[in-house]
Amino acid sequence: PPSFEYRWADGVRITKPIRCSSPEYVDYVLNWIEEQTHDKLIFPVDEDANFPPIFIDVAHKIFTRIFRVYAIIYHAHFAVVEKHGAASHLNTSFKHF
Repeated sequence: PPSFEYRWADGVRITKPIRCSSPEYVDYVLNWIEEQTHDKLIFPVDEDANFPPIFIDVAHKIFTRIFRVYAIIYHAHFAVVEKHGAASHLNTSFKHF
């Protein structure tokens, strides 16, 4: 929405929240999630490895940010999704989320 302000901070590269547009916010979120899921210290690949104590916090943050992405899509872009005949796909994706 035009009156809504998105802010992003990953706590590493960007420690002080910066203003950004909704597309920029979604891009930041998706890149951040990719970095987290590829970090073997957070998501171990060895089946004998234990998940770290921060795993639940990181997973919670990932789910929170994905939910915000869904909110942006539904609020600001649903007409486009419907126009392309993809509403049922988006709804199914969100339902499984």
